[in-house]
Amino acid sequence: GRDLAGFVVRVVAAAVPAAAAAWLAVIGGRELGLDVASKRDSLVMLAVGGLVGLTAYVVLAKLLRISEIGRIVRLVGSRGKRA
Repeated sequence: GRDLAGFVVRVVAAAVPAAAAAWLAVIGGRELGLDVASKRDSLVMLAVGGLVGLTAYVVLAKLLRISEIGRIVRLVGSRGKRA
């Protein structure tokens, strides 16, 4: 129980700032003139926001020592080397 609670706290501690970073990236896109009514601009904001959020989450997860993230990164990295 205690280990699971600690894990959940660390995951949330990484996810909340990562979501905020993704949201700020999307807001930044709007400030730069991207229009959510445009499909192309919406896709750009989705891609940038997703990349920023994912990067922030992985970095924070490593800092918070969420070991499962390290396993996933190694797995994806090893598959990329085979391609």
